[in-house]
Amino acid sequence: FPSHDSQGGVDVFEVGNELVADWNGASGYHSPAVLYTMVKKVYERAKQADTSSRIYMSALTYMNDSYYKALYFHHYWNYGVTSSFPVDGFCMNCYANDVYDGQGQSGADTGVSPEQWGLYSRLTSLKETFDIVYPNKAIRWTENGYATESASPWNAPDIGGKSSAKVAGDWVLRTKAIAQTINLVEAYFYYSYLEAGSVEFNTMAATTAYYRDWE
Repeated sequence: FPSHDSQGGVDVFEVGNELVADWNGASGYHSPAVLYTMVKKVYERAKQADTSSRIYMSALTYMNDSYYKALYFHHYWNYGVTSSFPVDGFCMNCYANDVYDGQGQSGADTGVSPEQWGLYSRLTSLKETFDIVYPNKAIRWTENGYATESASPWNAPDIGGKSSAKVAGDWVLRTKAIAQTINLVEAYFYYSYLEAGSVEFNTMAATTAYYRDWE
């Protein structure tokens, strides 16, 4: 995703999106070595063209640190511990549901609150890893949200007198508030402002009637 500076130019670039893609099997999966090589080439060319450009790793889709560690190991093994890891930061797309890795996409799965999901402890654990292998690099949380459609794996339920839309709104605001307490997430993005055209994401659209009772 591009991010614009105050002059209307693009200054932040995500190199691809969700290129791990392990849900697509071998045909979609990009290993840490492949993803690292791709991003390194983009980073080097971008910095040659504009040293102020900021290059971010393709969004990873889990909050556990296994893939982050694998990327660092590839870098360390091939370029040494003293060389700089070739990104300015990382992107992350992550949702919270009762599968607990957050990425289940079955209609039988359902969204859970950030507290039930253990968001604070997950982010704290990830920050501990970053402090060791990626000091001074941050995460842009580029996808998160809850749906109101029961068939979505990230749907919020009606709770007490609150509609699912209001519960979803509460959960999103609490998610952002928790993320802001950890010195790791530099930006948080809600998905999405437009209808995505899929049962999983359609009712996350904050600009449609689904979310008008947020107000």
